[in-house]
Amino acid sequence: MKKYYYILFLLSVSLFFSACVGKEKKKTNWTPVYSATATSPFGFKLFNDAIPKLFPGVKANAMPVSNRIFTNYTSERSVYIVLAEKIYYNEQELWELEEWLNSGNDIVLIGSEFGTEISNYLYLGNPGYWRMEEHTSVAPGTLDNAANPPKVTLHTFPEFGATTRSYEFELYKKDLFPNGFAIDSSGNLGDTLKRAMQVISTVDKGYANAVLFEVGGGRLILVNSPLAFSNYALLQKDNYHYLEEVMSHVNPDVSRIYYSTGGVRENDHSNWSVIWQNKTTRTAILLALLGIVAYVLVNLRRKQNIIPVIKPLVNDSRSFVETIASLYFNKRNNRNIAQKMIQHLFENIRTHYQLNTNELDEAFCEKLSLRSGNSQAETNALIYKIKSILEDTVIVDDKYLHSLYVSIQKFIQK
Repeated sequence: MKKYYYILFLLSVSLFFSACVGKEKKKTNWTPVYSATATSPFGFKLFNDAIPKLFPGVKANAMPVSNRIFTNYTSERSVYIVLAEKIYYNEQELWELEEWLNSGNDIVLIGSEFGTEISNYLYLGNPGYWRMEEHTSVAPGTLDNAANPPKVTLHTFPEFGATTRSYEFELYKKDLFPNGFAIDSSGNLGDTLKRAMQVISTVDKGYANAVLFEVGGGRLILVNSPLAFSNYALLQKDNYHYLEEVMSHVNPDVSRIYYSTGGVRENDHSNWSVIWQNKTTRTAILLALLGIVAYVLVNLRRKQNIIPVIKPLVNDSRSFVETIASLYFNKRNNRNIAQKMIQHLFENIRTHYQLNTNELDEAFCEKLSLRSGNSQAETNALIYKIKSILEDTVIVDDKYLHSLYVSIQKFIQK
């Protein structure tokens, strides 16, 4: 009984520890996840879900962050929205972006870092006018204070210099506004930048985090604080209105929106990527390449020409003799056949034994017996049959003809 109590005690302890482990609280992931489906604090599911709702009645298309939708020119007035940690475009893509803007379309780029090409295109970084700088909005070491997190106030401007609304953001684990656009408004900014520029919002110390450019018939909006649109930021108080206010600067006449969320928007150095992004075309290209590789591999093996079937040579002489013999035999002229057999034998004797076959006497028989190796009796019997046929003293029936044939064959084969 004690043994069973001991086993029950161990089982109870195991179940207790399993329950304690199962109730362990899952740790919150405070790492920024630039994904449209990420529900962590610094994910962007709320942003991705909100974009179509901010433009009611407008066609919305979610695209990969690497897509070059701005290469499509349609009669629809559209807006292209990209949110990524880093956004890079090469010179060719920037030229296409400018064509997109000149056609009356809008672009919204939200990222913490922009490439050199975009900076040069917008004169971003030129000293004396405006530049992008690191801007720490809170004191170091205060971002882990969950009980009393530091706060940053964001001011919005529908027009340069006119304050309309303020938003307060609590900072925890991450600084939502690590960068800022430092703008020198003392110079002739419009002529210098060759763009009509408007500040949308600023953080403390006058650093702008969102600006707007008029390019041709379109608008280019640049925001350098993507974490301000994270799940954590949008759920604070009424801060989702800040997203609404930024997007309100998009032309209200747009009839289609394209929006993307991702980690890094890399430079695209080839127009082939447009083809590659289409799933159907990509599958067709891969299948074609696979077929070519399979064809090459199959044909690498050594090929041998087909060996023709050569029929053995036919003994035409034998066939001819058999045909002639069958003709003679069918006519049933045994004497004539016997004479032909005798003539053939005489030709053989003259050729091999050098004997004259005109006189078939005893001397001929003796010489033939000696030279052929047949006995005298066998030789005399064969010559007797031959003389009987030649002198026509015997009836040559089938039996006699067969007897003559056998005698000649035995004589020759000796």
